[in-house]
Amino acid sequence: MRGKLIFRYGAMGSAKTAHLLMTAFNFEEKGKNIYLAKPSIDTRSGNKISSRVPGLEKECILIGESDKIYDKLFKVDVPIDNLLNNIRVLPTFGYSPSCNSTVILIDEAQFLTKTQVDELTELSDEMGYFIICYGLRTDANTHLFEGSKRLMEISDTIEEIKSMCSCGHKAIINARLNEDGSIMSDIKNQVEIGGNDKYVSLCRSCYTSSKGYKP
Repeated sequence: MRGKLIFRYGAMGSAKTAHLLMTAFNFEEKGKNIYLAKPSIDTRSGNKISSRVPGLEKECILIGESDKIYDKLFKVDVPIDNLLNNIRVLPTFGYSPSCNSTVILIDEAQFLTKTQVDELTELSDEMGYFIICYGLRTDANTHLFEGSKRLMEISDTIEEIKSMCSCGHKAIINARLNEDGSIMSDIKNQVEIGGNDKYVSLCRSCYTSSKGYKP
């Protein structure tokens, strides 16, 4: 049975993580096998996916930059290639996933590598897993992250989780803030882990016209 790879993206503050956790709850109620994961570069909340909504969090698997998705999620030493042949090996390790009952939810998917996203497509196409990735589309310089770029290129379905700029228009840009609250420009380091203390989501008009933005 063929699975599906979905990319749900949104700007900072669009409640992506809350959406992921509520989706996990709904799938669990339907008896699905749920696997939650996030890239280990996101050090907030340790090994948990944690929403800004108080009490809304869940433990997850941490994925390193060099990790193979399949090995990390299912903790077995089986090559990612030719998965259909290798599925017979799984019971030896005490786990036999049902293809049409397994759901993988990944937070902060923009930090995945291109190779890891391609591994997700194999899990979806060859093993029938239903996979939903949540993350940002672009960085503070308005450039695509590696993981987001590949997900935009290859996902079966792409959905936007919308958030609002302070002016009332749709926010699409994740602007990074200086210590004084002004918007940074010409940012050298693409990755800077943080929340509302370091970022503000803006529409394009506000971003381009208010580099002197003050919170």
